[in-house]
Amino acid sequence: MIRMKINDVITVLVTKVHPSYVRVEYQGKEAILQITELTWKAGKIISADYVKEGDDIRVKVIDVEGDKFSVSMRQASLGGNPWLSAPQVNDEFFAPVVAITDFGVFLELSYYCHGLLRSDNLNQNFQLGDRIKVRVVFSNPDRQRVEVIEA
Repeated sequence: MIRMKINDVITVLVTKVHPSYVRVEYQGKEAILQITELTWKAGKIISADYVKEGDDIRVKVIDVEGDKFSVSMRQASLGGNPWLSAPQVNDEFFAPVVAITDFGVFLELSYYCHGLLRSDNLNQNFQLGDRIKVRVVFSNPDRQRVEVIEA
C-alpha cells in the first residue's frame, strides 16, 4: 500500500512522456499525469515542453485509492492556483491579447488567468500583444472561465 494522502506534495520520477499524458512512478507504483495537470497555462499543451523521461518532479497528490493514486504538477507549482483569487465581476484590467480565435480574443488578466472578449463584443480588430482596457462581466472559478467586455 502506498503511504501518502491527498494534498501531500511528493517527488516522482517521470518514466514516459507521451503527447497526451505523462507516466510517473513513486515507491514502485505508477500513475498517469494528465497533460492538463502540467500547467495552469491555457491553450495547447505539449508535454515534452514541461518534462522529460528521467526527470524528478514535484507533484501534489489529488486522489488515493488503495495502490492507485493521481497527481497534479500544476497544483504543486510555486505560483499556486491562480483561480483561488479569480477576477470578480466588475474588476477592470489593462490586459494584453495572448490568443486570437474565431470566437474572440483571450487576454491575460493575471498569472495564467485569461479572460475571453467575445467577437460580438469587439469594436475593432486586435493583434497579439495589443493591450485592452476590459471589465469582467462573468467569472466562474470552478470552470476556470472569465468573460470580459471593453471598458
